[in-house]
Amino acid sequence: MVFGLKRKATAEKTPIFSPDQPPEEGIGIIFKVGGNGGMYVKSLVEDGPAARSGMIMVGDCLLSVDGKTAFGKPTDKVVRMLLGPFGSEVGLTLKRWKDTSSVVFSVAFTLRD
Repeated sequence: MVFGLKRKATAEKTPIFSPDQPPEEGIGIIFKVGGNGGMYVKSLVEDGPAARSGMIMVGDCLLSVDGKTAFGKPTDKVVRMLLGPFGSEVGLTLKRWKDTSSVVFSVAFTLRD
């Protein structure tokens, strides 16, 4: 399943990596790293794009970001894949942990208010 979401800007517009770059936004997901190196949704930021979508659930496993493999990658690299300028779009592919049939779905987020 693929759908679009609008991203909410953070209160502070502080550059994440460099003062020369525009501020970067996230999609409102807090991850934890599993023993297998996968990143699993630990929680959702209230009123963030992921929570508002109603599609992302605690325990979902992040497989890819914009078609690039995220599973097993270093956390800092995956975080950089998830962040983007306000108004940009990011596509996620996640595996639902509760689903015994291993359904994989995709979600697209637009980073704007």
